[in-house]
Amino acid sequence: MTARDGKRKKPSGGIPLRKIPYICKVETIWDPLRKKDVALTPEERVRQWFIRYLHENRGVPMHQMMSEVRLECPGGKTYRADIVVYGRGGVPAAIVECKRPEVALTGEVLAQALRYGALLGVGCLILTGGRSTVVCLRGKSFWESSACVPTYAELSAGASDPCPPAACGQC
Repeated sequence: MTARDGKRKKPSGGIPLRKIPYICKVETIWDPLRKKDVALTPEERVRQWFIRYLHENRGVPMHQMMSEVRLECPGGKTYRADIVVYGRGGVPAAIVECKRPEVALTGEVLAQALRYGALLGVGCLILTGGRSTVVCLRGKSFWESSACVPTYAELSAGASDPCPPAACGQC
């Protein structure tokens, strides 16, 4: 508070006002793709779990993934894909859409992933909330459900269904 003459006024108690720094302690987690600590939200927990799953269980190299990828539509609208997996040569191969565990993986979530997939031209869409995961692979004329997440070699090769239900014993 200042008077018209520029001098600082004292409130009625006689103590000068000053800003007190607000310290906010937020739990964070290291994102190996963005190479920084990020706020640990329920969705971020799912995203970090799935990044580790892709790397450790499906053989996706860390340098072939990006998180929070900005996507721009021709009309100027922008979106953010949670995880994009790139195949050999840097071509987008898969999009992973992560949701909080309590969010159902509905048609609305699939429509969101389909929009992102159309922008990047990927062959694989993965929706996960941690408790459940849905995998869709691009067929010749439509998207098909798959029993498991493709390996990095399968994503890079663009396999139509890497894991048919009868052959799947490890997913």
